[in-house]
Amino acid sequence: MTNCSDSPLLTKPQPFFMQLQGRRCLVVGADGEAAEKCEQLLQAGAQVIWLAPEPTAAMQRLMDAYPIEWVTEAFTEKWLQGVWLVLCSGTDTALLPNLFAACEARQIFLNVVDKPRYCSLIWPAQIQRGVVSVAISTGGASPALARWVREQIEALLPAQLGALALWLCGQREQVKTRLTGGFAQRATFWSTLFKEGLVECYVQQGEQAALGRVQQALEEVTNMQEKG
Repeated sequence: MTNCSDSPLLTKPQPFFMQLQGRRCLVVGADGEAAEKCEQLLQAGAQVIWLAPEPTAAMQRLMDAYPIEWVTEAFTEKWLQGVWLVLCSGTDTALLPNLFAACEARQIFLNVVDKPRYCSLIWPAQIQRGVVSVAISTGGASPALARWVREQIEALLPAQLGALALWLCGQREQVKTRLTGGFAQRATFWSTLFKEGLVECYVQQGEQAALGRVQQALEEVTNMQEKG
């Protein structure tokens, strides 16, 4: 058995979803990976500072679409001021030890593409269906495997999943009002509906049919509450 030549994180990373709206993020490098991940930061509402000697075609496309602060200077620690997250790709590897140490000293999360030993944050393979996000990670061991897993899951998820999530959000208040047994009762209520095909009903028959399912289930549960 061979060991990974650039060992991934030895501890199991904890998955989180970060709120980056309006927060400063630093991108160092201008290759394709940097551009792809930078676009994800911009779509999340981050304020991006991009350190790159000259813009690539992908970078220029993003600068035409988003308010990016492009800087041609090489990285120095002054660029970490007020930054929440740093993404680095396609840069001189000699920079990485100092970049990692500077981020660690300031408690700033760092992702270096294809260099897990310098990562305090692992960038997952992602699936997006509106407000529904799915993230897959191998802890840096095999990004290619993470992408394969993403493709398998992506094929299973309906395109309407984001719209369904927003519709369900609109149903929560009436369910909370009518079911008086607390969180556990509501969790069981929704779990039962999903097991009985609520998602398939919404996708195949539409919102009104799904609403009928919810209202019927509410009537059944509230009738049982009254009898109990």
